Amino acid sequence: MSVHALPQTKVCTKCKKRKSRDKFYAAVKAKDGLASWCKHCFNRRFSKEQVDENNLKYKYGLTMQDYAQILVKQGGGCMICEEPPPDGRRLCVDHNHKTGRVRALLCDSCNRRLGIFEANREVFEAYLSFFEGE
Repeated sequence: MSVHALPQTKVCTKCKKRKSRDKFYAAVKAKDGLASWCKHCFNRRFSKEQVDENNLKYKYGLTMQDYAQILVKQGGGCMICEEPPPDGRRLCVDHNHKTGRVRALLCDSCNRRLGIFEANREVFEAYLSFFEGE
């Protein structure tokens, strides 16, 4: 029985350069166990900033400049609790799920609570009753 050794190099389908196997991320489903793009091309295309910018544009129709203007207008923090975003993170974009209209930027906690309250008015009213009873 002969065992076939995997090639020591691979050609990146993005930049078309031949590189050593360690220059590619692992990809479980790929025949050779490696991603088709090298790490350099992948990281360049899918940097956090680029992904964030693409998500803002695709999901909400906002540019990074639009996001920054909303954040400044809100005083630099969550519209509800006024807390600034944690280091290295952005606030969530709250929007009307029916119309798609952006309402405000919210911290993760306020965004989650608002989602629960929107989905179930009774829960919101129970929260209010609880606090009014103190």
